[in-house]
Amino acid sequence: MDYQNKYLKYKTKYLTLKAQQTGGGWEDAEEYGKTVPTVLDLTGWKINQYTVEYKKDTLTFNIIKYSFDEPGDDAEYKPVLFAMAGVSSRSFSNSAKVIVDNIEKLRKKFSSVYMINYDPLKDYQNTACGTYKKLKEEEKSMLRKDLSSEELGIIYKDEIDLNIEIASIMNKIITEDLKLKNVHLLGKCNGGFVCLELVSMSDIYNALYLAVPGSPIHIQPLTKLSTERLENIDFMFGWNDNDDYKFNFTPESRMEKDVYDSEMEKLRKLKKLSHLSYKSYMFPDGNGHEINVELIKRLSKY
Repeated sequence: MDYQNKYLKYKTKYLTLKAQQTGGGWEDAEEYGKTVPTVLDLTGWKINQYTVEYKKDTLTFNIIKYSFDEPGDDAEYKPVLFAMAGVSSRSFSNSAKVIVDNIEKLRKKFSSVYMINYDPLKDYQNTACGTYKKLKEEEKSMLRKDLSSEELGIIYKDEIDLNIEIASIMNKIITEDLKLKNVHLLGKCNGGFVCLELVSMSDIYNALYLAVPGSPIHIQPLTKLSTERLENIDFMFGWNDNDDYKFNFTPESRMEKDVYDSEMEKLRKLKKLSHLSYKSYMFPDGNGHEINVELIKRLSKY
């Protein structure tokens, strides 16, 4: 193959990849970075908006994207990282800062990085969690350890249902609007809850990274996956030793590591997995209830 034909071959592959990973209408994101609660330096980042109909509302989500423009024969094989934080602009911007400040650590592994701000769903989350106030006033325990599986399902039903619906929205944006094909998911706090549901909605999701995940039902959504899928997904979860964030279902977020480790082992036995690619970490001198930079470093090599 002569150099001209080889160049055209690589160029075609590269342009096809780029077409698959854009939703259209991308603009420079620098100004947006100045408007969020934790100011972001989004130099080199792009922003786009996606609108969805949810219940009786029309909701618009901001998505920021960073592309590693490196055309070459291996570009089409690199995955995309799609990240979600909690349901608020503050949670989004706090987590985005970790990713933005460490974007170069992700260059070798990923072709691009996306992160969505789904703050427009905050009111729905407040409504779904509204029943918790009454339970607290009645001094009824909402801790997972004090509840049967049935009681847990009843108390947290509205929140669970909402996050399944959020995952469906995200799946549509990722698969139909962004048209992504090979996706690794990174979820922090409630974003971890959503990603646990999201990973079962399409076989394009090939890795699941969780940072201080906030789900009353921990890894239960993963039981929806087939043995083959579970054996071909990379799982990496991380917590911080100084994360004392209080969830309704557990006294401190950092206590969840033991729960997830135990439940992943139960899942391995339940599904009779011959292989489970799972790593988890408790990071010393952590950064509280946030994505740890060390998790970014490790998932970039996983």
